[in-house]
Amino acid sequence: RDGYEEFSYGLARIILEAFLADPSLAQVDDPYDALRERLPAERVDHLRDATGFQWGWALNAARRCVELEPVANPVLLTINVPNMGKAVADDAD
Repeated sequence: RDGYEEFSYGLARIILEAFLADPSLAQVDDPYDALRERLPAERVDHLRDATGFQWGWALNAARRCVELEPVANPVLLTINVPNMGKAVADDAD
């Protein structure tokens, strides 16, 4: 694995260990601030160095390990285009 991937796996492990130590953290959609307050300094540094995508991926990986549904990754953008399906269907005629 490359450095980016290794970092992401390490971040997921930090989050998972925090969830196992305090299950209430897993009930928060975005526990970033709570983790920063509770983790040792070297682990907080790991959080700060993460990209938004790494954070979202690692959070959902940890949530999956404790059998919770994923939450939205805050760095991913969803664009909703009204009537897009209708426009595509009309073009097909």
